[in-house]
Amino acid sequence: MASRILRLGVISLALAGLGAFAQEAPRHSFTFAGKRPSYDRKEVVSDIALSSVQSEGRFSILDEIWHSDFVVPPHFHATHTEVFYILGGSVEWTVNGETHVMKTGDMVYIPPRSIHAVKVVGGKDAHMLMLYEAGGYEEHILREQAYTEEQMKDPKLKAELRKLNDFNPVTKTK
Repeated sequence: MASRILRLGVISLALAGLGAFAQEAPRHSFTFAGKRPSYDRKEVVSDIALSSVQSEGRFSILDEIWHSDFVVPPHFHATHTEVFYILGGSVEWTVNGETHVMKTGDMVYIPPRSIHAVKVVGGKDAHMLMLYEAGGYEEHILREQAYTEEQMKDPKLKAELRKLNDFNPVTKTK
């Protein structure tokens, strides 16, 4: 009887181990410059290097050109983390009150609930690689592209999109 219980235990362990192999492995993904989805959004050109669908929701990676007049006012994300690696140009980042002018090769990590703002400086475009975790940043772009410039002026629509995009503006109080 003891040997039968032992054999059943061994068989159960073996089947459990095989179950791990039966699960579908995550798919790898290659993306190629010039062949990725690209969105020209006035002050920013965004290429979706890796979408949340490709990364199983883990993150989005965007290759972006920020034009010389690009500015994002103080805001925070309640649930999202951002990483920006500067590939070219200069940007002024302020994160939780600490300000730095950053250039090619520099990087900034912004955890959730961190108040941050950015602007391109130096009169030239800046080139960024952005990692957005958890994934889905490209969904924000697609949502906003569904509306006309005139519709985007509607304060109620802007507020709804900010909520959906986890973009929480910070207003200065005196």
